Amino acid sequence: MLEPVKVSKIEIKWNNLASFAMPCPYLIKNRLKEPLFSYKWLKLWAKRVWTFPSLLSLSFRRAYYARGGVRFGNLADMNGAILQGAWSQLSIGSGSFVGRAEIQLLAPVTIGNNVIVNDGVRIITGTHSLESPFFDSINKPITIHDSAWICTAAILLPGVTIGKASVVAAGAVVTRDVPPGQVVAGNPARFVKMRGCDSLAFSPNLLRACYEAWLGNVSTKGRS
Repeated sequence: MLEPVKVSKIEIKWNNLASFAMPCPYLIKNRLKEPLFSYKWLKLWAKRVWTFPSLLSLSFRRAYYARGGVRFGNLADMNGAILQGAWSQLSIGSGSFVGRAEIQLLAPVTIGNNVIVNDGVRIITGTHSLESPFFDSINKPITIHDSAWICTAAILLPGVTIGKASVVAAGAVVTRDVPPGQVVAGNPARFVKMRGCDSLAFSPNLLRACYEAWLGNVSTKGRS
């Protein structure tokens, strides 16, 4: 199980009831504050009102998955992912984004904080025994650690672990564990180079205008 990690004021929260709720309570609690009726205050609230339909759409989309059993951390989101199996076996950490991926949930899939899973990715937890005359099923969990990036159309096969801050290139087929910080590519996926940084002050969902209107540009604070 992934340990909670604080990144940009976000803490992981495995609470399905809270996951079903809109992110508004979190945004209000952690909102930027400007002097009342000042120019900055008016500009801030204008942006919040303008982006509210996007926030509402995002919240209902997340609620749809959470109602089926998916567990979300704060400000995590999925956009059109296809889930097969028991939705309750999927956990997505704070600030992470999952695009139009296909996720097989015959075994647990655990996604850490600030992870990006691009469109077209396939996460496969089930296979069959080649030695069994009965074609027995073999189901193994998959874990993706914090700040990893799973690029477009990559495939993760049963039982693999993707290390912290590692990158799986577009179209790669991962058949074994990827150590932290590595970039892998190809079929089967092989080491290409090290990513060049072992920790990231980055949260993909905080680049959304509807979140930035409340929290500011948290994902780039501290950049020199």
